[in-house]
Amino acid sequence: LLLPIREALLIIDQHAAHERVRYEEVQDLLAGETNASQQLLLVPLTVDISAVEMQAFQGSEDLFGRLGFGVRAFGPTTLIVEATPPELRNWGDGDIFYQILSDLIDELEARSEARDALAASMACHTSVRAGDRLDPQEMERLIARLLSAREPFACPHGRPILVKIPLTEFDRLFHRT
Repeated sequence: LLLPIREALLIIDQHAAHERVRYEEVQDLLAGETNASQQLLLVPLTVDISAVEMQAFQGSEDLFGRLGFGVRAFGPTTLIVEATPPELRNWGDGDIFYQILSDLIDELEARSEARDALAASMACHTSVRAGDRLDPQEMERLIARLLSAREPFACPHGRPILVKIPLTEFDRLFHRT
């Protein structure tokens, strides 16, 4: 996204911006008392996972429920997914659940709390992608939400969200004096 401001141009990575906004929303949801709404699956999904993945899931089972997942154990390495958060538009026959669980394990190596790790993974998978077309109103809402974020300068993984290019830099690039 390009945002002209006085004496500069801001370039905003829309995925990183939305990921930051979603991360803070998911953190707030997980810290609160209420659970997210759920979208029931017409056909529950059977998920076969490793023992390590099962251990990670069991350690964060209540957090998955707060996010809007309806999941229950069905044996030592099998889960039944009966509901998903409505934000997961591209459910992909369960591929996203595998990715979130895998990301949780990876994120736990970098973060001390499962809540933050799960928030980072969920935020990534429910954010707009780079290159997705947003209409002007969506762009404005995203920028407004980013500007009200607690940490608007870096995504949950530490990547920058925006770059500020002074207008004088354009003069230099175009050999203007």
